[in-house]
Amino acid sequence: MDDDLDVVELDGLDPDELELPARSWRHHVADPRTAATLLVLGGTAAVASLFGEWQLAGAPPEPMESSFYGVESVVNDVWSSGVGDTYLVSLGLLGALVALVLAAPATARPAARVAGLGLCAALLVLLGAAAYKMRDLSGVPQLALFPPESTVKVTVSLGRGLWTALATPLLLGLAFLSAHLRGTLEREQETATVPTARPEETEPGEIELTVSTAAPFVRQY
Repeated sequence: MDDDLDVVELDGLDPDELELPARSWRHHVADPRTAATLLVLGGTAAVASLFGEWQLAGAPPEPMESSFYGVESVVNDVWSSGVGDTYLVSLGLLGALVALVLAAPATARPAARVAGLGLCAALLVLLGAAAYKMRDLSGVPQLALFPPESTVKVTVSLGRGLWTALATPLLLGLAFLSAHLRGTLEREQETATVPTARPEETEPGEIELTVSTAAPFVRQY
């Protein structure tokens, strides 16, 4: 080996004790495991929202003539709620966008991620407005069949299905955001690793040279 090679000394420090630069929050959010976890949680919440109750309306057990005429409670789910159809269509679109983000060509993935973020935001606002409306007696379609005096003691509450429906666009939106940040970081790394173009070599111009005899070819007289 060449004895002139430079040797880097660590001044007796153990390589394991060297502190690595801390990762920024963008690197943590853009971690592929973060997006995968959020996708799994979002899919689980979507499935749970299809089988859970969205709205519960009930009255205390009293004689038949007091309220609800003997009907103890009314339960609405995604199939009978006012925004159920919109929610189901949105779930289908979100599933298609997730498939594009995972398996589409690299050029189509950024557009799919942005579309997924927009759809999740719109769906979250829609479900939030629906939840506010469904907390009121006027948000229960079945109560329109009863006279107002028979529904005085009826209480309305939101069920597990609606809460998991609200969690679905939130989790999937965070997954799209994580994938978007990962794509941004990958593009930045590719840009940093691309070598800069070498400047074009210009042709040399005219150079004036003076040629004369020099030692040892100078003849001594």
